Order: sequence, then C-alpha cells, then structure tokens
Amino acid sequence: MLLYTHQTVSEDFADKYYMGNYLGVTFSYWKGEQNGDQVPSVKAEVTLYSDAERTNVVAKESEILDLRYKAVRNDEATASSQSAGG
Repeated sequence: MLLYTHQTVSEDFADKYYMGNYLGVTFSYWKGEQNGDQVPSVKAEVTLYSDAERTNVVAKESEILDLRYKAVRNDEATASSQSAGG
C-alpha cells in the first residue's frame, strides 16, 4: 500500500462552481517522490462545500489519477486560484 505525503501540488476553489456550492481540489504526490522525479500518477481529493467559508462539507472523494503522458515533479511551478482566473 502506498502512502501519500501532505505536500500539495495545487489547491483551488471555484466560486459558485455548481448550483451555489464551492469546490476544493487538492492534488498530492506519492510518498517518496522528490522534485525532478517522474510521476506516473497523483492523488486528487475533491471536497464540495455548501458555503463560501468552506466549513460545511457536502461531499468528499479521493481518486488516483493515472497520467497518460510522462510528467516530472516540479516544485517550482504550481497552479493557484490566481493563475486559474480566480
């Protein structure tokens, strides 16, 4: 069994994403993967909130995303809500 680190690739929130709810997505690397390593997959944790303060969780799900193409961990480049138009 593989364990996850708490190191986050990206955490973004979309305002009023679906019917007035708010969506948080956190992507994580596998334990032991270092900057510059090739990564075959990442873990995505998705949380849907009913309030803008993101305190009332409606649903929460985790998925493993198998990457189709080669990807390399790059700690210097991460997405943010600002770069995503937020």
